[in-house]
Amino acid sequence: MAPPGMTTDPLSSATVLATDLDGTLLRSDGSIGERTQAELGAAAARGVRTIFVTGRPPRWMPAVVAATGHAATALCANGAVTVDLADETILSSRTFPPEVLAETISVVAELFGDLGDRVWFAVEQAVAGPISDAALHHEAGFSPLYPSAPIHRAELASVPGVVKLLARTEGDPADTAAVASVVTAALDESVTVTHGSRLQQLLEISPAGIDKASALAGMAARWRVGAES
Repeated sequence: MAPPGMTTDPLSSATVLATDLDGTLLRSDGSIGERTQAELGAAAARGVRTIFVTGRPPRWMPAVVAATGHAATALCANGAVTVDLADETILSSRTFPPEVLAETISVVAELFGDLGDRVWFAVEQAVAGPISDAALHHEAGFSPLYPSAPIHRAELASVPGVVKLLARTEGDPADTAAVASVVTAALDESVTVTHGSRLQQLLEISPAGIDKASALAGMAARWRVGAES
């Protein structure tokens, strides 16, 4: 039986090239170097299958295809979502149970309230189907990049197909790792807490057991490709 969120594929002998995106394959402006782009193309010509493994949501991936010229398989949202970039289709996703999402929002809001900091929430929605259907739903104040059409905090937990909860605070970005540890402990490790922004204190909270490494291992297992390949 396939692990949850992983796709079945009959190919068994291809070599896989797996890469992170931001800060690894891509420059800070989202572009890719000519040499790197040439190497991706050469790998594809040799039959190497590329997997982009990223914290990015699916809705950000068409820009990656445009920048790299490469329509690979992608594991998005820290491994919660499997995407076929050639077809611009979300194949599968591992989502928050609504009751876990509601409890997580409540606990995090109370935690930051006790610390005297404000916190704003958003959720990434990604269900099987076209990438264009994926969306970010946020409460007012979450980010000036998303000033329109906010929803109330109480409505976030009822959004279907949530793969990631985002919590932005007023805190120092340098303290985000420590804050993430506090949140993990407060939630008794019932979720996976990560962070990736250098500009703001932004927590990325996924369902328990979701991370890039395990998602990639699951995909490799489905494709029957060992680490020695």
